[in-house]
Amino acid sequence: MGDNVDASPDINSGGARLFIDALNDPAWLTDSSCTVTHVNAAWVEFTGCGEGDNLGEKWLDRVAPTDRHAASYACPSVIDTGAATKFEFRMRRADGQWRSMLCLASPWFTSDGVIGGLVGQCQDLTDRQEREEQLAFMASHDVLTGLPNRRTFVDELDRAVSHARRGDYGVLLLLDVDNFKAYNDALGHREGDQALVNFALLLQTHLRAGDLLARIGGDEFAVLLEKADIATAREIAERMRTAASHEEFVTDSRRYGLGLSAGLVRIDGRLDARELFDVADNAMYRAKELGRNRVEVHDPRFVAPPPHTRLAARIQKALREGSFVLHYQPVIRLGDGVVSYHESLVRMSDEDQLLTPAEFLPTVERLGLMPRLTRLVIRLVLQALRENRDATISVNLSGADLLDESLPRFIEESVDASGVSGDRLTFEMSESALMGNLAAGRYWIERISRLGSHFVLDDFGSGLGAFVFLRDLDVDQVKLGREIVGSLASDGGHHDFVGAIRSLVEAQGKIAVAAFVETDVMLERVRAIGFTHGQGYRLEEPSANINPRIAEE
Repeated sequence: MGDNVDASPDINSGGARLFIDALNDPAWLTDSSCTVTHVNAAWVEFTGCGEGDNLGEKWLDRVAPTDRHAASYACPSVIDTGAATKFEFRMRRADGQWRSMLCLASPWFTSDGVIGGLVGQCQDLTDRQEREEQLAFMASHDVLTGLPNRRTFVDELDRAVSHARRGDYGVLLLLDVDNFKAYNDALGHREGDQALVNFALLLQTHLRAGDLLARIGGDEFAVLLEKADIATAREIAERMRTAASHEEFVTDSRRYGLGLSAGLVRIDGRLDARELFDVADNAMYRAKELGRNRVEVHDPRFVAPPPHTRLAARIQKALREGSFVLHYQPVIRLGDGVVSYHESLVRMSDEDQLLTPAEFLPTVERLGLMPRLTRLVIRLVLQALRENRDATISVNLSGADLLDESLPRFIEESVDASGVSGDRLTFEMSESALMGNLAAGRYWIERISRLGSHFVLDDFGSGLGAFVFLRDLDVDQVKLGREIVGSLASDGGHHDFVGAIRSLVEAQGKIAVAAFVETDVMLERVRAIGFTHGQGYRLEEPSANINPRIAEE
């Protein structure tokens, strides 16, 4: 409907019919008795009914009975007051489809200045409502499995804690898929994703009505068992473990058994949601230390810290001592080899070795230390930008960063204090982080863009969930993830598929970047498909130094 819906048009008797006939949106005209006397071509096309079937009161026959009062009341209201009004109604078209409509009813005037009837301009809201419903679902659910995500689960766990304080006890169950990394590495992400979907379906079959299952991490699931005691929860967990143990996943060379390690803790109101997660996580890792594929109940007498707890102490020490460094990997224009920007990759210096993010970030997130680490990275990046005046550097943002309400101000103040131009700073958000916090991501983009900074959507295609939002996301570049670009390494029929995704991204006005270009074959195919930008070990490996020169092949 565009701008027309926001203002009441000044229409006289001579111009009313011409006005609605010129509209692209469905519209109709009434006389002073609120009888429809004319409809435009867009209304006839939309309803699928002939013009005669839309005149008089006939159009109301297709309005949902519950909405007819609002539709029929709007006209007398406009006639009496002279003020335009908006109303919504559902309407059945000739093809049987029900559509949700928004109508702006505005008066038109006779030559004597008397209201002669009204003009109704209508807009089909159905697609927008469906999209909003999809947005709401994807913000609260895991894209891959369709299960509730961690954020939704924590909200429900908070509620369960409140109930437990009134005497309605329950149990938190954490589940981790054993041997999943080996399976994922052997078969690839596509098969790994399918295994996780299968696990989600398997786990659901062993739950009671009302139990809540969520995917809270890569291969981690959580179950909220309300009005359950430890014995009942252990029985459910054992059924899940046994069923998982009987599942075999076969590759060409070997069979994989993907068992479950489980940790249980009672919800009695004494611990909040975060503390419950820590305790259940400790029990789950104890199950792994004792041989995996087993169920362990939280035991306060168990004091031996699991490996991730020992790592936690080293991470906290590294944060105190500033033992984090940055490496940089450029995104390169494939046509001329010019560096577009450098992606900053954080490393942790630990016992004479450098740990990669995959080795420490899960623990950082689990401990709630992302705010400290992200601020440290931003300070290091701004320092590097001051020292390398021709460079542009990106910072990766996690899902936790998007929910950190004080971080945007920290960035604004830090950029201002550094003297670095904001357009030399880029931020990367992964598809999974953005889909879990879409509203926060959009807020981030809008606010930080005021600095002149740019945004990149990273790891695009991991679940293909962001396609529906891509047009409305104000990002400059879109990096296709390992799963999509990696398919070019084989001689299968993936080239057209990857090319189609590139075309779709570029059709939305974004630059498509082929990430994880690791071999000569992949580089050749990336170029043949039409990518203009790439990143990966074949082009240039991460380095502790920034070289804003033209890259060499």
